This record gives sequence, C-alpha cells and structure tokens, in this order.
Amino acid sequence: MKRLIITLCLAISLACASFGGVGEITAASIGKATCKDDPKVCDNSVCNYATKISDGVKVWDMWGAGKEHMKEAKKRGLTCGVGETASEDHNCYKDPKLCGNIILCDLATTGNPKNWNTTYNTDHTMEAKLRGLTCGVEPVSVIAENVHGSKLPPCPEDTSKVFNNCYGYSDFEDGASYIGEWQNDKMHGIGTFTYPKEENGQYIGNFADNEFSGQGKLTFSDMTYEYEGNFKNDAFEGQGTLITEEGKFVGNFKDGELDGLGKHYDESGELIFEGQFAKGEPVQPHLETTPSGKDNDDGELIEGNLEAKSNPKCISMSEAVVSLTPPDLALGIIECYKVDEVQNALDMFWVMQVRAFFDAQRVNDESAGAAQGALQTELFAAIGEDFLIEMQDLFDKDEEAFFSRLCSMMKNLGAPNYYPKYMILHGMNAFLGIEGDGLKPNFDADREWGKILRNDLSCKDKN
Repeated sequence: MKRLIITLCLAISLACASFGGVGEITAASIGKATCKDDPKVCDNSVCNYATKISDGVKVWDMWGAGKEHMKEAKKRGLTCGVGETASEDHNCYKDPKLCGNIILCDLATTGNPKNWNTTYNTDHTMEAKLRGLTCGVEPVSVIAENVHGSKLPPCPEDTSKVFNNCYGYSDFEDGASYIGEWQNDKMHGIGTFTYPKEENGQYIGNFADNEFSGQGKLTFSDMTYEYEGNFKNDAFEGQGTLITEEGKFVGNFKDGELDGLGKHYDESGELIFEGQFAKGEPVQPHLETTPSGKDNDDGELIEGNLEAKSNPKCISMSEAVVSLTPPDLALGIIECYKVDEVQNALDMFWVMQVRAFFDAQRVNDESAGAAQGALQTELFAAIGEDFLIEMQDLFDKDEEAFFSRLCSMMKNLGAPNYYPKYMILHGMNAFLGIEGDGLKPNFDADREWGKILRNDLSCKDKN
C-alpha cells in the first residue's frame, strides 16, 4: 500500500498530508523498511538478494532485481560466496554456525583495514569471535567508564572478544557509538547510543536486541525534535511526549504515531487540541455521515467530516464533472473496486487527488489540508492492498501516456465548482468555532488551477 501512495504522490508533487510530523523517529527516519525493498537495512541477508545461481555457480545479480543489493554488498566489502558452486551449503547466510571460516570472516568484518561488523551480520561477528578468529581485525583495548550505574561487570578490554552480560563501549563503522549493557554481542539493557556526527542525535534509555525498547529519550540537537517515553522495536510505543517545530504532542503512541488519547500544544504552550488521535491525526468530533447525502429523520441534511454528497458510481475520467467532490470520487472508486474496474478506479483516484490538492490551496485553514490524507486512509482501507497493487501495476505500464491523458482531461474539465465543506470541517478553525466561510478571499480559481496543471502535473501547453 505504501508503494502506491509514495509513487503517485511523488509523481504529481502532491502533499500526502500528515499531522505535525508525528511518527518520525529520526532525522532520516529509522522506520522498518524491509531488506527486500531497501538493501541498506539488510543484515547478512543482503547476499541472498545480491546473488543468483548461473550454470551451477553463484554470481552477482548485476542486471536483475538484486543489483542495488549487489552494490550494497560490494560497498561493505562482501564477496557473498560469488564463484562458489551451487552445491555448497549457502544456508550460512542465515545461520553463521554453518559457515566455513573464510565466508564467516567475510560476513563478520567490513572495511579496509578490517573492522568487526557491528551494524550488520552481528550474529556472524559473534560466531567468529566465539571460534577465536581474528579475521584480520587488529585487537583494540577499550575501557568504558560506567556512566549508567550498571551492576554488570566490565566487558573485555579486547573488542575482539564477545560482549555478553557486561558493560562496555563500542564504535560502529558508520560513525555511531554505544556505551552501556550488552548481551550476546548486542546492545541490551541500559545504555546510550550516539548517532554519527552529521546527525547530531542521541538516545539514552533501554535496549533489547540492538533496538530501542522500553523507556528512553531521543534527541536531535540540530533541530527541534525530542521524544521521551516508551519505545518498542525502535518506534514510539505507549505513553510519551514528542516535541517538534509543530509544538508538543503528549499521549499514547502506537507504531511511531500518536494514536489514542492525546494533546497537542503550540510552541507557546497553548493547548490546540485534546482528544482522540488516529495514526498521527486528530479525530475531529463530527456527526454521523451519510455517503449518499440523505436526510435524517428531522429532515435536515446530516453533516460530517469527509461527507460525500453523491455517489457517482464507477465512472471514467471524462465523466468526473467539476461538481464531484473528492469524497464523492472516493465512493466511486469503491464502486469500481466492487466490479474490479481498475482503469476507472485509477482515473478517479488521480482526479480525486488533484481536486483535493486544489481545495487545500483555496481554504484559509492550513490544518484542513489533512483531510486529503484522512480521505486516502479511509479509501485504502476500504479497497484493500491487492486492488491498490493492481492500480499501481496499471499506472506503471505507461506513466507518460497516463499523464498526457490526465492533463488533457483536467484542462477540458476545468477547476472544481463545489464548496469544499468536507475539507473545511476537517480543519482546526471549524473545531474551534471560528466564523467565516473557510475560503481565502479573492482566490482566483482558474489561475490557481492552471498553476497546478503547469507546476504540479507538469502539463504542457497550458495558457
């Protein structure tokens, strides 16, 4: 699902809305990408993707799906067993106990001169040390001052030895360092992790198997970014306080985002919002929404966030008249999902995105733009990941032709003419009861629509 969001949003330069940056954990985000998608997060398994078998011999996957993993493996100085026959047992990449000494040392070390690999393949590093192998690494003596009051004994001064149930210090090849408690050659217990100098960040707290886990404090000095509270698997999890340039967020976090009861304060300490959050966004109180726009028992039109006035059904791009709002189009996409009509769903998705982006330009409450992200979240949950993948695959087949058709249709249809109540109701001004129609005064719709086509869709020949 993330692949579709990222690809489509990058292609059009539209903002995939989030609320105040909640959920980011580091300067470059140390989120849980998979080894298959990002070779930089791989441990010993990078070799699994970087190589293939050709005529019974292991070779680099130079032109296939593993070429980025190959580059990463070579960058680390790994041979990955290239040139060995396929009959050899290559399970040692998963289980270091199955490795011969040569391949084990290859995986357990990095750089030139050799250093122990303390970022990737840590199990292989520990196995090599347990076998008494030096693997070409020059022994270094380190005596760590106990700054955490740990009751564990000091780790061996010789860093070629296994650090287990002890307190010690280690440098990492990327410039980071750690001082604290160790178990099985992994950061485990109380300690301090210091990021490379260029990131200027530090984490002080509890670790479990090389991950932030338990109570801790994460700070980046070069920016307004500080989190103190509970962690799990390197993510904010449980009660905590996050301070960013957007203010202070206090409450319950889940998977790195504010989720559940929480509070948002501005930079001056004034309370902006108190209540329920979901996936990092405030859940605004609202009345029950009827997607069909029907009247309630009292004969009054029911209002609410992300309200759709009509259901256009599964229509083509040319049928997406300018009176259809993004929530209307979202209902149409769900109808396409029900009949497995991928092309119309993809067309309507892009019209929905462009119009939502346009609406964010004309409302005078910047926080209201988060309605675009909230609408996407509800839509993606309704149609499921498999259908999203089908949409992505269709988009990838001929991206240039699709954009050409989209540009032509957006020019012919013109700027939307509906009132964007769905977005205005989603903003903080509506929640606080600030009077007004919610629109920017003297907003030139045609001019702004043309700018979006030229600058964001990169359409040609727009007047």
